[in-house]
Amino acid sequence: MQVYKKQGGFVNNTLKTFLLIISLTVSFEVFAADVHGISPEDAKKIIKKYGRAVTELESILLKEISKIPDITTHSENDPNSQLESKSEREYQEKRIALTNKIIKENGYLFVDFQTIIYPNQDKNKLYTTIEIIDQQHAERMRFVNKTRPEHALAQNRAHQQDLIEEMIRYNNIGFDLLLNHQISSVAPPCPVYHCVEGFEHPQLKPYLTRFNNGVITNKKLIIETITHDPSPERRAAAAFLIGHFQDPHEIITVLSPHIADQDEGVRNNVMRVIGATMAKTKISNLDLTPFLNALDSPYTTDRNKALYVLFNAADSKKMKRLILQKGGDKLLALMQLQQPNNHEFAYLILQKISGKDFGPTNQLAWGKWVSSAKRQLT
Repeated sequence: MQVYKKQGGFVNNTLKTFLLIISLTVSFEVFAADVHGISPEDAKKIIKKYGRAVTELESILLKEISKIPDITTHSENDPNSQLESKSEREYQEKRIALTNKIIKENGYLFVDFQTIIYPNQDKNKLYTTIEIIDQQHAERMRFVNKTRPEHALAQNRAHQQDLIEEMIRYNNIGFDLLLNHQISSVAPPCPVYHCVEGFEHPQLKPYLTRFNNGVITNKKLIIETITHDPSPERRAAAAFLIGHFQDPHEIITVLSPHIADQDEGVRNNVMRVIGATMAKTKISNLDLTPFLNALDSPYTTDRNKALYVLFNAADSKKMKRLILQKGGDKLLALMQLQQPNNHEFAYLILQKISGKDFGPTNQLAWGKWVSSAKRQLT
């Protein structure tokens, strides 16, 4: 899991989920952990050797974060901010040590721990996926961003006042409202092609007109930002603004090149908006190659959003055949994971392209169907 500092606090999409769930629940169960990127046999060895250490590490972060009452508004001089800085430092030191240990002892190129909490599970389980890139699959390193410029760019961003910053403020306000139980975590009605927190709360309502009008007068700024801005946060915000464009085909066309952005947070927003636009308009005829390629990513969120797009695309016979041919084996591998946002989407897509249901855990039956169906395509 990647952790960034902003305004005296931890911040990223996954961590926002952590904080929201901690604020909504009293307790949670021990982690369920699995491994993505290596063979099932090697994955079992990794879980046996390192699984407990990984889940204990992620638990430390969650316990420390739960002590911080408001992530986005306290100042750097606030004692909570000092606690947060100390917690982040200690967590990162332990995390780096453990990932380096796994890399060194096994000769891997990349190791990461990605944890997501699911509030609707009966016991609020936390699922960690240990993401691994081995020497045999070095091409997967193309998804890994080796630069983290957000710290250096923060001071420059503080002087910018434009529609991009308005979207960033909107997201921060919405997050605070979620933390303080003033809006629901259930997806709100969405009057445009893509929404996050919606616009029903009085603090959020003014932004709808602001964004809808702003994307017309600031289209050049938005497109230049997502294409050239060095700040991942600004590029990610620009992707959300493109979800306010009036033409759904333009949304998909403008966003599609940025599926390959170097930052996984930007990629997440891009594919999220494309998937939501497809779901609303029933558009399914698009180039699926980048989304099928994204299933190889070592980031849970990349794969989840790519699966979201593929699910919406699997309405035509042509797209079903393509997904089976190019992605059938990848779907089988993702269905093996415990991580719900990968496992469940992979299962749903297999059901959709097959017209069958062998159950969510019957890997053998699904494997036989994929092999048989692919042979029939040739």
